[in-house]
Amino acid sequence: MEKIEVRIRRNDPRLKLNEGATLVNRAIGSLIKRSTRASKYYEINYVHEERRLNFYRKSPEWEKAGDLHGCYCLRCSIDLPDEELWKLYITLTKVETSFKYMKSDLGLRPVHHQLDRRCRAHVWITILAYHLLRYAEYSLECCGYSATWNTISRILQTHCYTTIVANSTDNVEYHVRSPGRPDGQQKFIYEMLDIDYTALPVQKRAYKKN
Repeated sequence: MEKIEVRIRRNDPRLKLNEGATLVNRAIGSLIKRSTRASKYYEINYVHEERRLNFYRKSPEWEKAGDLHGCYCLRCSIDLPDEELWKLYITLTKVETSFKYMKSDLGLRPVHHQLDRRCRAHVWITILAYHLLRYAEYSLECCGYSATWNTISRILQTHCYTTIVANSTDNVEYHVRSPGRPDGQQKFIYEMLDIDYTALPVQKRAYKKN
């Protein structure tokens, strides 16, 4: 709002103030649209005849909302202790997250199959993949390392295989596919998951050139 006010004071030609208040109101509306959670606590008034932009914060509404900053308010029709109610709510968020993983990372959608048995197999493979995903998260939680699958995959995605291609004098092309060296964070996760990263398989193949 202060930047818009400065533009009005210096008669910014892009606002076309001589033609009316349309572009100013459009700029204010765009700002309100981008900041819906904050804009509801402000009163904004532009007086075009005086080229004056007035805005101030609604203190009562702001202070009332401030009491809830960083807090969750849960309403439930079941009489449960606070701790159990919170655990139940977190379980719900985990279920929602699981569907999100299955629809995105694990490839549940789109389904290109037309036969029922193939569609069921596609869904079943996705569910098995989610069980492996959740097992990895749970194993890390048991070791005291709480992380979502997005965090785990982001850390491990840079540890990958590379293929070295070498040509010999006897007209044979050798392909050696080997894993890279994991960094400290990756080693830490592998150790908690009981994965021996030093024993990852190395593939060696030779191709005779025509």
